[in-house]
Amino acid sequence: MWGEHHRLLPQSADNPHGEDSLRTKLDQLQWICADTPVQWQLYAVDDGCPHGSAKIAQEIAAAHPLAAQVHILRLQDALPASEGALKELASADDSRKAGAIIQGCEAALASDVDAVNYTDAGNSVHLGQFGLLLQPFLDDNARRSQAPRCRAGQTRSAILVSGNGVHGHQVMSGVSSDQAMHCAPLIRSCGAISQMNSSAVPEEPVL
Repeated sequence: MWGEHHRLLPQSADNPHGEDSLRTKLDQLQWICADTPVQWQLYAVDDGCPHGSAKIAQEIAAAHPLAAQVHILRLQDALPASEGALKELASADDSRKAGAIIQGCEAALASDVDAVNYTDAGNSVHLGQFGLLLQPFLDDNARRSQAPRCRAGQTRSAILVSGNGVHGHQVMSGVSSDQAMHCAPLIRSCGAISQMNSSAVPEEPVL
């Protein structure tokens, strides 16, 4: 959450770039997973933001009805680490974004989840597309689903799935919020991650 203090707060005259992003993501996750067996947790990781992003996120999460499903982590609190992927870092300055992603993934995996889905702090991607990432994971036993950001003029068929080797898996990406509404049946018809049997759990997390 480096420098995300503006995005985390609602838009206003004093905060023209506000996105209310944490509340928005919680609402989108609750919507897409409603009436499914999916049980989700959100891990927001501060990578040493000097503008108080972690404190802002903590206050927003504490006041939200879904507070029990939100975890605000600080990369510096995990360092130095005696083992794992963070053990080479002396401080958050050594690897901010990568270190934060690793800490979030490690925290999620320690909770015995079936899959980990990564999103950044902005609202450029509607989390209603979550089902598009889960579909190859569930239907094709892919080890990883990746959805690169799609900009104006670029193809909307942009999700790459890497399993045994690397291959393209053409599905919808970069859709608008309205189009994302059509993604809901995917997550609701895929069986959902918590219904997967243990033999279907990939060796690597979904990112």
